[in-house]
Amino acid sequence: MRLTRKTFLTGLGGLLATPALGTNGHAQPRQLTILSGPQGGTWYAAGGGLAAMFTRIGLRANSEVGGAITNIIQVSRGDAEAGFTFAAALGMARQGQAPFPAPINNLRGLMTFQQSWAHVMVSRASGIERVEDLRGQPFASQAPGNLTQVAFADLLTAAGLSEGDLRISRGSQTHGGDGVKDRRFVGVTALSGIPGPMFMDVATSLPSRLLPVSDAHFERLRQINPGYTRMTIPAGTYPGQDEDVPTFGTSALIMVNENMPDDDAYWIVKAIGDRLEEFRNMTAANAGVTHEFMSRVDGIDLHPGAVRYYREIGVLS
Repeated sequence: MRLTRKTFLTGLGGLLATPALGTNGHAQPRQLTILSGPQGGTWYAAGGGLAAMFTRIGLRANSEVGGAITNIIQVSRGDAEAGFTFAAALGMARQGQAPFPAPINNLRGLMTFQQSWAHVMVSRASGIERVEDLRGQPFASQAPGNLTQVAFADLLTAAGLSEGDLRISRGSQTHGGDGVKDRRFVGVTALSGIPGPMFMDVATSLPSRLLPVSDAHFERLRQINPGYTRMTIPAGTYPGQDEDVPTFGTSALIMVNENMPDDDAYWIVKAIGDRLEEFRNMTAANAGVTHEFMSRVDGIDLHPGAVRYYREIGVLS
């Protein structure tokens, strides 16, 4: 058959109207920006690993630094397709609790990918053994917009302190860890999977200890934010840590805007679920992720596209 201009344009229009197909044979997103976490943390590693994996299988993807709170705001506004956050932060967002300027209810979950433990690590040379001992000390936290900053401020409140009682320096996890190793700060804090790369680096470089969160402090924390859960950092997680350390934390998840097409959400979750071993190897904190764990999302409703995938593989009814 002779190819006329009309048949060429008709065929071209059909190709342009056909959704791109990924390696799993399903329609895929046109692009994907993932808002992860500060440099030096497990979120940063997981975000970079996911972007590289998606790019390799044909999706234009990139990962950008972010924070649990700012990520919620940006994804809700449509500034990025996906972001990492915490279940505890989503509860704050729904209520419009500070620092959120207004209630946010247009987000849906794709998967849970980590549990995150509150770490407060100090050098043993500092002599600090309790949260209360941090008064007046130079200490590294993170900027507003990261749930780490909120969680640490809440912990200080539970211990009868405030951020103003410490000499706080704000920056990335790398900034905080380097400052502890350089003896500029007595300690550093972050919500992190275990083992956290920055905390492992600090504990390997100089004798360190994790400060425990007492039962009384945890009860006050729960009154501040019911999204916090009781957690333990097991003995041996970090060099020199000979005992379990009681602390608190929350679950980390991937969220998207509710307006994301069902097929796009399905494709993203399936791409990760079909390559779960690769995802586990992106950071040690991902090591225990299973399909069932992925599907247990707290603080937010699952996106219908994610529900479809989890039902297909039998982890949701």
